[in-house]
Amino acid sequence: NNYMDKFNVNDIAKMCSLSPAVFRKQFHTITNMSPIEYKNYLISKKAAELLQTEEFSVSEVASKVGIEDIYYFNRLFKKYFHVSPGKYKGNSII
Repeated sequence: NNYMDKFNVNDIAKMCSLSPAVFRKQFHTITNMSPIEYKNYLISKKAAELLQTEEFSVSEVASKVGIEDIYYFNRLFKKYFHVSPGKYKGNSII
């Protein structure tokens, strides 16, 4: 629910009563991603949901998920969905 919030891994580790190193290791064991990679995955997943609605343009979706740099948004989205956001939007059956 809070994927757009800025977070500090040290603070999250402290909330879990773990050292940052142990938190990162356990997080990676569970998700197979670092905390930052997982956050980026959640951002991309939310962007995909918004693109499927066809209600917003690619740049509007990028802004809605907290990314103002459209080039960075395109690279990030493509990393997880292996297609550009524009192509994904055009093929909402993906």
